Amino acid sequence: MKKIYIYSLVLFHFLACACFAPLDLEGLAPPAPAKDEGANNSDGAEKPDVPEKKINVPAPEDGVSDSARAVARNGFDDHVTFSNEDKLHGRLIGVNFKEGGLVWKHPSAKSNIVFSLEGVREIVLGKAEKRAKPSQTASIRLTNGDNMSGNIVSMDQEYLVLDTWYAGRVNVEKVMVTSIRPNAEGSTIIYEGPDELANWSTGDESMKNTWKLKNGALYPMQSHPIGREIDGLPDSASIEFECDWRGYPAFNFVFYTDNIDKVSGNYYMLQVSSSSVYMRRYTRNQGSQNMWNLNYSNFSNNRSSTARFNLLVNKDSKSFTLLVNGQLLKQWTDPGSFAGMGNGIMFAPQNAGGMKFYNIRISDWDGTIPQPSDVEEEEATDDQIQFVNKDKVSGMLNGIAGGKASFKTEFATLEVPLDRIGEVLFSAEEAERARRNKEDVRLAFTKHGVVTIQLHKIEGNTVHGYSENFGDVSMPLDAFKGMTFNIYEKKDGDDEDFDF
Repeated sequence: MKKIYIYSLVLFHFLACACFAPLDLEGLAPPAPAKDEGANNSDGAEKPDVPEKKINVPAPEDGVSDSARAVARNGFDDHVTFSNEDKLHGRLIGVNFKEGGLVWKHPSAKSNIVFSLEGVREIVLGKAEKRAKPSQTASIRLTNGDNMSGNIVSMDQEYLVLDTWYAGRVNVEKVMVTSIRPNAEGSTIIYEGPDELANWSTGDESMKNTWKLKNGALYPMQSHPIGREIDGLPDSASIEFECDWRGYPAFNFVFYTDNIDKVSGNYYMLQVSSSSVYMRRYTRNQGSQNMWNLNYSNFSNNRSSTARFNLLVNKDSKSFTLLVNGQLLKQWTDPGSFAGMGNGIMFAPQNAGGMKFYNIRISDWDGTIPQPSDVEEEEATDDQIQFVNKDKVSGMLNGIAGGKASFKTEFATLEVPLDRIGEVLFSAEEAERARRNKEDVRLAFTKHGVVTIQLHKIEGNTVHGYSENFGDVSMPLDAFKGMTFNIYEKKDGDDEDFDF
């Protein structure tokens, strides 16, 4: 009788581990050829691609029609991350906040698995079937951090009408819009984010929790660097990011580095420490060399708590320009050879907590130096329009119609074709922000951009929800590469004022 009891316990433990084990759910990934016992991947190197085994899985009884499933993702290459950091591969079947939660299919499970959404942190979607997408020329940024692409149809004092391939025409509340870029696609954006942590590296797996991503911003939990490669980083580039801090800024920004795992290698580094700003070059052969330093009084004595940095780089001429809040701070040329030997960027905070980095944008640069505006962006109380030739003017955007923007200045009303506008920044005086809901989910588009909706359900290949920014919406699931749940929930280790 004692043996039977022991055997029963062993069998129960085996079945529990096969379907629901919280210990190493990565082990439930799609089957792959057996790994050579002598291989060692402890150095963090990527595993080589291996052919995927074909598994015949009976169609789940989930109510999804054959036509809907025909356009769904194939295989089990989605994965879900839970609040305790466990991960499980498989396929997303559906989500319904009112009827249970997340429905998941796993190749080792005979039937669908239903998870409570309270324990779900993130879903990363596998490759979807490609389909032709109409050209989307414009990009708009909203007060809640969302970034959406589309074609601008019109704008009045109440709504911005945006024509999108993924949601049709949406009427966005004007008070929810912070900026529009009518020719965003024409500017050849290489990267815009952050909207996920998957492609960012902390160098050591044990340090992966030293950074958090929340509401479209990177937060350092410790003074440990985080970096990523930028595929297609051009030789003539505009590199932008915004930083908020409490007290004073203290961080290093590394660019064109050939090592994204740690601050080492061949690269340039912008160093900000309170009101002191430095530029350094590093090479393995010559070590560290200081190129210049200056005092920027706006960063001292709590005079500011946010800044927008813009680095303009030309590798051929080895020339650099630094702008802070739209103001030209420094121009210089490297007298030696170009130090940066890679396509990586990195943030290395000098203090733990109290900082965030967001609105990172990297694009081709045409060599034009922006002209300084009359006031810094953080102090602007009027709308600002920046033309494609980098000229700026302040005033009020009356509206957009017929491919032209009507912009009222102190001296005259300008009728400007949209193709001559680089960006419009709206005054924050009358801005409003969408209210937060427990069911809010942040969806990351496959190319760039994010959108937050109060999720009702995901059924078949369609996401259904509501946004206070633009109302009810239904969008195809293959427009996105992933989604984040419980986005306002404070997690263990979060700073007390995590959303500052």
